[in-house]
Amino acid sequence: MSAKPLVSVIIPVFNLEAYLGEAVDSVLNQTFQDFEILLIDDGSTDRSREIIENYRAQLPERIKSLCPGHRGATAARNAGIDAARGQWIAFLDGDDVWQPTKLAEQLRRADADPQCNFVACAAEIYGQKRLFQIIPQQPFDFKIELLRRGCFITLSSALIRRDLLGPIRFDEKLEGAQDIDFFLSLADSTRLEIIHTPLVFYRIRQAAISGLLSKRFLQVHRHFQIARRELQKMQREDPRRILSHESEVLGALRRLAHEAAYYALMNPRANFATRLKLSAIAIAECPGRLKNYRILLQSLLPAAWNQRLAHFRHGDLPVHDDGNDKQTDQRS
Repeated sequence: MSAKPLVSVIIPVFNLEAYLGEAVDSVLNQTFQDFEILLIDDGSTDRSREIIENYRAQLPERIKSLCPGHRGATAARNAGIDAARGQWIAFLDGDDVWQPTKLAEQLRRADADPQCNFVACAAEIYGQKRLFQIIPQQPFDFKIELLRRGCFITLSSALIRRDLLGPIRFDEKLEGAQDIDFFLSLADSTRLEIIHTPLVFYRIRQAAISGLLSKRFLQVHRHFQIARRELQKMQREDPRRILSHESEVLGALRRLAHEAAYYALMNPRANFATRLKLSAIAIAECPGRLKNYRILLQSLLPAAWNQRLAHFRHGDLPVHDDGNDKQTDQRS
């Protein structure tokens, strides 16, 4: 590794003792080796800190550790960006895994286009042999695709030139949707290349699912707010750019508003005022959708009743509040 590495790999860690070794090893086993690893401990209470220190002791010239306290994965990633020395920044969630050629193939693609400052790749769901998301064929407008489809690129697949970031960081105040907010902030300056071969294994853990579901209505509502804000900005500043895609983006907003209201019905965290607010937003976005009015009426019922109704009608999984705020922030 050179004195100043070409790539800085940022790995936020919170209670990942069962997965962290596999994630770190997948970086160390890359065919491209000019990188540093920044392990950011987000206040773990399991053996994660011990695992981090063992790696750092074995490879002090390559592996650095930071422990900024428990502030969430978003703050951990920002701390990693600030400490990184590489020309390129790569992110890896501490329970995901890279294929051995991931960095080499991405850098090869970047070298083919000197203007390229962001290289993403497809991701496969760990152990399931299916893609995390279908990535559209290029060329496309990155910002519009984010508005139409949501976050179709997983953060663990992103390789971003440091110059592109500048002062841009993840918004630590957001309760969910940090990834898409971050990508939207970069989109207008991005020269994007995509490798459609899956070079990342994206792990879905039951604990993470429980955490996400416990705040799902907040996650989706934040996504709606961010997308709505960006659409309104484009309508003001560049209406011709959005014109041919406006109906699709509005359709995506309607779906997000409906989903946020729906999940709020079944979550004890969502109080009566929150349910009414989200129902009203869903109706305002699509006043002709009868299901939104049914959600408004169901807002008067307790969450447990709505869970039973949903399960009876179409077998939806109930949304349980497990009280796990920390795990939810591991994935935005």
